[in-house]
Amino acid sequence: MQSELKSIQTAVTALEDAYEAVFEVAHIGMTADQIDAVIEQRLASHGAKLPEKRATSTPFVVAADGLAPKLRINRVPLERVKLWAMDTSVHVDGCWADLGRYAWFGSLPQHIGEAHNRLLARQELIAHAIRPGMGMDEIYKVIPPGPRFEIHRIGSEPHLMPFCGDVIPAVTEKMDQSVAQGLVYETGQVICIELWAGMVGGIEDMYRVEVDGVARISSSQRCVREIKVDD
Repeated sequence: MQSELKSIQTAVTALEDAYEAVFEVAHIGMTADQIDAVIEQRLASHGAKLPEKRATSTPFVVAADGLAPKLRINRVPLERVKLWAMDTSVHVDGCWADLGRYAWFGSLPQHIGEAHNRLLARQELIAHAIRPGMGMDEIYKVIPPGPRFEIHRIGSEPHLMPFCGDVIPAVTEKMDQSVAQGLVYETGQVICIELWAGMVGGIEDMYRVEVDGVARISSSQRCVREIKVDD
C-alpha cells in the first residue's frame, strides 16, 4: 500500500507540474497537439506517462452546444472568451493520477468565478461527508442537493470501484452495483472527487482516505486560472 501511495503521489505531482507548464505557455489558438507535447515533456522529467491509448476528450473548450456534462468541444484550438480545460490521466509505475483544471484568457467574468468557487466549496463539502467503511448509499444520502458529482477509487487503474454520485447515468449505475456488492472506501486508498457544471467549469481532485475522513493530496491552484493576454 505504501509503495502504491508513493507512486500515486509522484503521478499527482507530475500531472500538476505538467498543467502548470501548459498554463505558462498557453495562448489563443494553441492546439491540442501542442498542449500534449508540453505535457509529455514535463511528465517525462518525473518518470510519468500518458496512457498508451490517448484520450480524445482533453483538452477541451466549453461551449453551450458541447457534450454534457462538461459541455466540452474536444481537442479544438483554444479560444478567447471561452473556458478551456485539461482533464488528463497519467501513470507512474502502474499507478494513476487524474485531475481536472480550468483556465480563461484575460480577466474571468465575475459570475463565472463566483459560480466556480461554489463548486469548489461543494467539492469540500462532499469530501467532508466521506468516512472509511461507509456504504456508497450512506455517503450519497448525507450530501446536500446541488451540482452533480462523481466519486471513485483510483490506483492501479484510473477508475476503480466503488463509485458514488449522479453526474451521468453510468455513474449512478456503478453506485448501485457498489451498494449491491457492499463495497466501501478503506483507509489508505485514494479517491477522486469530481464535479462538472458546464458553462461555469468543474474540478477534479484526489484525496487519501484516512481514519477520520479524507485529505486532499493534489495541491495546485483549484480556481479557474486567468491567463494573461496581450490586447
